[in-house]
Amino acid sequence: MRASHRRASRAPAGIYHSGSEHSLACFRLIAALILLCLAACSPAAPAHTPIVVYIETNTPPPVTTLTPRPSPADGLTPIPPSADAGAMSPDERAMLALINAERTKAQRQPLIVDAVFQAVARARSADMLARNYFSHYDPLTGKPAAREMLAQRGVTVPMSENFYSTWVRDEALVSKAMAWFMADPPHRDNILLAQWNVVGIGIAMSERGTAVVTQVFGQR
Repeated sequence: MRASHRRASRAPAGIYHSGSEHSLACFRLIAALILLCLAACSPAAPAHTPIVVYIETNTPPPVTTLTPRPSPADGLTPIPPSADAGAMSPDERAMLALINAERTKAQRQPLIVDAVFQAVARARSADMLARNYFSHYDPLTGKPAAREMLAQRGVTVPMSENFYSTWVRDEALVSKAMAWFMADPPHRDNILLAQWNVVGIGIAMSERGTAVVTQVFGQR
């Protein structure tokens, strides 16, 4: 009697897997395909995502002023400017001479004092002392204060303003203010701008010695 023998089937070398190994391989293949699809469909993340913050405000950005400033506790009582805008004080005349000296050195025409600009420059210095703020912008309206004062007087022309504030008033106030203006490029440019032909200069001080020097330039 011939013995029967079952021949064991042999898978080719290198491709035989048990059932559990085959399932694991399929799972890995499917997962890899899913990841490839997601990568193809999604935009690449930028190397740097900028953060933009928008701030809505009615108040203009702060401007550079001389520090230290007087505190609200100073109890400032402004000395009102003269009612006659044409009668300049000695300090105001000295400032005018310094302005025109610098303009002459820069080959610019000298400035003449305009009565309206003079009144506005004095009003600006007195107002900053009275309301204890030191800015080109009105603290209530947020608008350029000198420009608004000129417009109230019927003058709407190109203009600019410089001011200097200090709580230590001394005899060298005018020269110190002018030196500070000329050392700061934006203020220096205001003084030397070729198109200006008129100016107003207002110097006011409080009873405690706080002083403000304002220059208002224009083209008329």
